[in-house]
Amino acid sequence: DSQKGGLTRRAFGLKGKGFSAYFDSQNIDTKFDRLAALQPIEKTHYGNEFGMSRTELGGTLKLMKSDVTLDTANVVDNAGAGFHREKFTVKNSRLNFAANFQDIDAGFSRIMDLSNPDREKLMQDRGFRRADYAIKFQPMKSLAFDSYLYDSTNVTAGQTRGQNRHNIAYTPAGGPKINFLTDDFSYI
Repeated sequence: DSQKGGLTRRAFGLKGKGFSAYFDSQNIDTKFDRLAALQPIEKTHYGNEFGMSRTELGGTLKLMKSDVTLDTANVVDNAGAGFHREKFTVKNSRLNFAANFQDIDAGFSRIMDLSNPDREKLMQDRGFRRADYAIKFQPMKSLAFDSYLYDSTNVTAGQTRGQNRHNIAYTPAGGPKINFLTDDFSYI
């Protein structure tokens, strides 16, 4: 704690057979003026997030020979603006599926103060609500599907971005190899 404000961090982790979970929460008061005096590793962790609250939680579960994960992050500044991010994955020997969701308020002006390493990408997404899905599926050795779907909308600016990419590969041992690719991108 400094004389003008404080930094509070709470972390909880749980690990068992076939599962793990975590919860991290931090709040840095607006008037906390000691961020520059922190150790380098702490500076990396906290960024310049004074006046913000951050909550992250998630976990992994082994379920029917698959790893299922969920990760969420929520950051809110003292004006009530912020961003929310979620990631859900399922992985096994034949399937790799990921779904990502993100919503950044148009009025969230503190993105470059975040500790997130992808701050510049977040700046490009300010005001957008986005979702993307990636799936790689190999039902048999000679057949593979690889798809990516992306949709992003900024209602305030009236902009949308999207991408649909699909690749199918059929490679039988004794026959011709067939690849099919389609990739459509839109920005309106």
